[in-house]
Amino acid sequence: MNETLKNEKILIIIPTHNRAQYLNRIVNYYQSYSNEIELLIIDSSVECNQGVSLRKDLIYLHYPKMSYIDKLQKAMKTVKKQTNIFTTFVADDDFFIVEKLIEYKFFLEENSDYSAIQGGHVSFWQEEGRHLLYVSHQYAMKKEYKIDQENNKERAEYYFHNYFNVFYALTRKDLIIHYFETILPALHQVLDCELYIDLIEVSQACFLVFAGKIKIDKSIAMYREFIPDSVAHAEMVRISQLVAENSLTAWKAEFSTLLSKKINLSTLELSELLDIAMIGVQEFQDNKNAGDRKNLRRIEKGIEMDHIKEQWQDINKFINAKITSF
Repeated sequence: MNETLKNEKILIIIPTHNRAQYLNRIVNYYQSYSNEIELLIIDSSVECNQGVSLRKDLIYLHYPKMSYIDKLQKAMKTVKKQTNIFTTFVADDDFFIVEKLIEYKFFLEENSDYSAIQGGHVSFWQEEGRHLLYVSHQYAMKKEYKIDQENNKERAEYYFHNYFNVFYALTRKDLIIHYFETILPALHQVLDCELYIDLIEVSQACFLVFAGKIKIDKSIAMYREFIPDSVAHAEMVRISQLVAENSLTAWKAEFSTLLSKKINLSTLELSELLDIAMIGVQEFQDNKNAGDRKNLRRIEKGIEMDHIKEQWQDINKFINAKITSF
């Protein structure tokens, strides 16, 4: 085992906004893994979280009332200064299994042609002392995904036809920096609409699949608490709405131009691939919304999803020991 890599810490970036209770909980969860990870908190809350900001075992950036994209882009200056090779975004209500992160770190080190690796996610709902679980459509790995085609065009086409979100994958840090410092500002400048969170995530996914292969691990790597209010973010918008309004024409043209400078595909080929991506994203959003509504109904009825019942004891033990104890 490479001793240097063994001691290499993973940078976990946690954006948060006016949710001090969740930030405190997630920081407490990760504090026992200080030898394996480093935390970077990007907080746009009105009030500074004094308890977190005074800690010496993490980096706390307070950008009050700053928009989602602006605070992430501004934080890249700090990210660049860190020596970490790999990084991942984690929401303030997400709990990555650190052992899986370490496993993913070694995979990326040993496979330089991969840009990112993502595992399965389980959502849990806390209600009157019990935990109900479901695998959301977004992260339910019900089939084998192999985004490992050597040809850029074939790989992108496969991924766009089977689109799902990889924003929370473990990724090479240099790719994240390039995306937020170079790609995203250029796209933002030409957009015929505001740069919404969904579009930030979709653009990043498109960039990563052109940058390299993406490994999909079907095993559970993260637990997410289901919080209904968290999906009602003011900056969220459906991609289908932007497509219907013809708001992405300039985005597609600029993105194709930027990508053509990095990979051996014409702007026309890239534009056609991005059209496929938009169709895949719309289908993904439609299926996810329908799946989440169905899962929420099942949760309200107290029904656990059949395909995770075999892992129920291990999952419930993890949630009780690692999450709800804070």
